[in-house]
Amino acid sequence: MKREHGSREFPIWLIGDSNPARWQTQLDYPLDPRHPARHNIWTPILDRIQERVYLPDRLRMDTSLLYVRNAVEDPAYKSLISGTQWENPLLTEVTNFGKLVKAHSPKIIFTFGSFAFEFARRSTNESGNKTKDYWNTQRLGQEFCSRSNNFNIQKINVLPLLHTSIAWGHFLQAHRNFTGQEGANYFEYAADAIAEILIEHRGSLPIWKECPTEC
Repeated sequence: MKREHGSREFPIWLIGDSNPARWQTQLDYPLDPRHPARHNIWTPILDRIQERVYLPDRLRMDTSLLYVRNAVEDPAYKSLISGTQWENPLLTEVTNFGKLVKAHSPKIIFTFGSFAFEFARRSTNESGNKTKDYWNTQRLGQEFCSRSNNFNIQKINVLPLLHTSIAWGHFLQAHRNFTGQEGANYFEYAADAIAEILIEHRGSLPIWKECPTEC
C-alpha cells in the first residue's frame, strides 16, 4: 500500500487511522475505495456535500486530487501510547507529519476517529495532549461543532469526523453523541456544516470543477 494518495498541494486532506493489517498488501492506498471503511465513513458525507455545494453556482468539489493518508502505517504503533505519553517511533511520525503540514499548509484536515484526531492535534502543535480514550464520540462532536463554527480560512483547520464507530453496533448512539441531538443523522449534520464552510469560502478554495449541466 502506498503511503499517500492525491496531491499535497490540495487544500483538503483526509487522515485515516492506520493501514488495515489484513489488507494492506492488496489495497493501493489509504482509504482505498475498494475497502468498505471508506464508504462507511466518508462517502455519505461527500455525497451530501456535493449535493449542497452544487446549488449556488453549479459547482462540484474535484475529489481527484484529495490528499489522503493514514496517521501511521503500522497499527502496532498505537500500542506505543501510555496515558498522554507517546513514544518513538510514533513520536517520529507525529513530527514528520507536522513538517508535512507546515510545508504545504492545507486549509482543512479531516481526521477519522480519535487516534487520527489526536495525532493531527499533536502534529500541528495544539496545546493540551489528551489520552488515547479521551476523544469519545461526544467530545469529537463537540470539537467538530466548535471548530466548524470558528473556521478560519487563514489557518490550518483540523476537523474531526468519526471512524468505524458510526458503522458498528452502537451506531445510533454515535449519531446522537456526535450531533448532541436525539434522532439526528451524523452524516447529514457533518456534511451540512462542511458544505456551509466550502460555500462561504468558495472563492478562496481552488477545489472546484464546474458543472454547466446537472452532474
